[in-house]
Amino acid sequence: MKDLQGSLVIDSSALLEMAYATESGKTLAARLLGDHNKAWTTKLALTETFYIICRNLGEVDAEKKILDLINSTVVQIYESESLHIRAGRVKCKRSVSIADSYIIASASELDAKALFARREKEIIAEIKKNKFERPILFLEDLV
Repeated sequence: MKDLQGSLVIDSSALLEMAYATESGKTLAARLLGDHNKAWTTKLALTETFYIICRNLGEVDAEKKILDLINSTVVQIYESESLHIRAGRVKCKRSVSIADSYIIASASELDAKALFARREKEIIAEIKKNKFERPILFLEDLV
């Protein structure tokens, strides 16, 4: 997982892998802790992660898993005054979800790589049209 070196902005799909402690999620968390990488996420990604876990496991488990992520040293929440405008620009120009726009915009502001768990068809289509400003990585390609 050499590509994971440096700063990363982690999408809800990869947060879910860590929250559910899948093999790739455990590998990612261990790598982030072991290599002293900077890993960020957005409040919107945490919200998305919460509601997906909530639908599958219930509110109590979802809250515990989200608080565990927030209180861990694995990821930090990124916010800035300009993030909302930058994410809006990404959404305006690209056919990706608003949550993905925030991850991509955060990666640009932090000079980081964006990390998604799987190759999402919308993101792949956009990469084929025109590469993003910062690298986009997929956990499924790295583990």
